[in-house]
Amino acid sequence: MGQSRKKILVFTEKYLSISETFIYNQISSLEKQLEVKVVCIEVQNNDVFPTQNIICLGSGISPNLLAKIGNGMVRRNIYLGIGTSIYNDRFSEIVNDTKPDYILIHYGKSALTIKNTLMKWSGPVFIYFHGYDASMLLNQSYTYRKAIGHLLSHKNVHGLFVSEALKKSFLKYFKDLDFRHKVIKLGIDSNQFSRETYELNKKMVQVGRLVEKKGHLYTLKALKLLQDKGVTDGVHYTIVGDGPMLEPIRQAIKNMSLEHLVTIHTHVSMDKIRSFLNEATLFVQHSITTDAGDTEGLPIALMEAMAMEMPIVSTMHSGIPELVEDGIDGYLSEESNIQHFAENLEKGLSMGFLPHNRKKILIAHNIDEQTGALIGYMAQNVI
Repeated sequence: MGQSRKKILVFTEKYLSISETFIYNQISSLEKQLEVKVVCIEVQNNDVFPTQNIICLGSGISPNLLAKIGNGMVRRNIYLGIGTSIYNDRFSEIVNDTKPDYILIHYGKSALTIKNTLMKWSGPVFIYFHGYDASMLLNQSYTYRKAIGHLLSHKNVHGLFVSEALKKSFLKYFKDLDFRHKVIKLGIDSNQFSRETYELNKKMVQVGRLVEKKGHLYTLKALKLLQDKGVTDGVHYTIVGDGPMLEPIRQAIKNMSLEHLVTIHTHVSMDKIRSFLNEATLFVQHSITTDAGDTEGLPIALMEAMAMEMPIVSTMHSGIPELVEDGIDGYLSEESNIQHFAENLEKGLSMGFLPHNRKKILIAHNIDEQTGALIGYMAQNVI
């Protein structure tokens, strides 16, 4: 008789936002080696991210309302313990019923939702920090810092980070927690991102949520500089995504008279995203640290583009230089340096396809390899 598989509970507040393909890919990879149960508060986009192994806590209170209240309280430096009273009892029942070997949580804010259960459980807990939960929330809220620090002070709780830069930034607040933290970068299924056509053109594309830290407005300003310089013949910038910056982006395009150079696609399938990547020559993303302190971790979209042999034009932001070597895999500029970014766009559009970018992803960011590293780390830290 074969040895039974280890069990893991994966918790995320929403399963899944449309931009969280990286979580779905990790769950799918975990399922190859472990018995996986996904626990969430709200199920959404299950048609895009199908799974049968999911348990919804179902509190009867709108998660969107909870998020609005919780975010408001974070801004006022008051940690709201709604999750304690609503969700912990049910999550505790699930833990007792399933008897997992590990609990894996995506986002620090999500971990606080079930904090009471985690503090009572003696098994290993692993919390993945991705960006805003290791930057903006720490910057804005002493109470969030205190709650996260208290949780991480328990010997069975470990912090996982998607980049060295994000970990370094986080540990400025928690210098004594370094020995229970590790960088395990996420990966992609490179079989889903393979270039089919090699027609060189001047099409550039950006895929991701339309949020401030993705820097769309800076890219538009750089494109305007190229237009004023008279070097935009054949150039086109395709923006793929949706989010709170949609209207400001549309207004900026109009104000800068860039309508003929820019197209926005808000709701597209993964197949269509791959098609946009396949049709373009260059991937762009002017990532910035926002005034509120929000940062990237290590953008998955850059990995997907590199797997399709595309050069990257981006910024020296957070973990991006850990992925993109300036002058080799594309070009990086300082954040908010529009002139330099414009120059890099011009060079990037002439760079051609880069087979070594795909090789780099295959070696360092293969989803199954990275998941194997995660499982290995979890196994080493069973108490």
